[in-house]
Amino acid sequence: MKYLIFASVAVALLVPSLALGGSAGNPASNVGKENFGCSFEIENQVKSVGQDLTTSKRWIGKLTWGATDRIDIYAKLGASDLRVDVASTQDYEGKRGMTWGGGARCIVAEIEQPKIASYMDLQMLSFHTNGTVWKSFESDGYVERYDNSYKWNEVQFSFIAVWQREIFTPYMGFGITNVFGNVEKTVYRISGNVGEFYDHRTNDFREDAIPELILGVDFGVGGTGHLSGEIRYSEEEDISFFIGASELWHLK
Repeated sequence: MKYLIFASVAVALLVPSLALGGSAGNPASNVGKENFGCSFEIENQVKSVGQDLTTSKRWIGKLTWGATDRIDIYAKLGASDLRVDVASTQDYEGKRGMTWGGGARCIVAEIEQPKIASYMDLQMLSFHTNGTVWKSFESDGYVERYDNSYKWNEVQFSFIAVWQREIFTPYMGFGITNVFGNVEKTVYRISGNVGEFYDHRTNDFREDAIPELILGVDFGVGGTGHLSGEIRYSEEEDISFFIGASELWHLK
């Protein structure tokens, strides 16, 4: 499976593709009918889920198909990790796991002067990550080891307005993100040098309708190449960011 992830990243870097504005679903331009685009994204997504602050670093390749001249459909494949800051215990740091997802976006409206277009984007993303957390009970003379396994899912809706210019293309909008999933915990109690199984349980988590302000820009770097950057800011003052690189690839 690791080779599949690395192959996805390699294709995103080597194959000419369309660099559009980032994790909001490439809003800065339209791929167009019967064209394919491929891009590479690096994201740092921060979300408050319940009482916990979560951070996920993601390396994702994206393949986009212009189904019509107004609608794009895309798939994502890559890798993500997960950090969960938990009060009163050691923070969870999950290992990098395979990430997959997809979505679609469409043009809502366009005007010629100034050249502004608006887009709607709907996407989902899912990944699985494992990690270990330790908690000490000094007064009782033992420690507990939690072997945690997180199943993380996101569903995101975005509305974007794009000002299309020759050298750079700024855009802004808002997004609504739903986060849900579960964590499986296998607990071992260790006293001295002896450890034994203690418990196994599964807890669900969910955070609905996280609002975010979206600000981004595409820069042309010569030919059809672009660099893209995006910042997301939520009402919990969590800041996420994205960077990406790609070119244009036509299939006839």
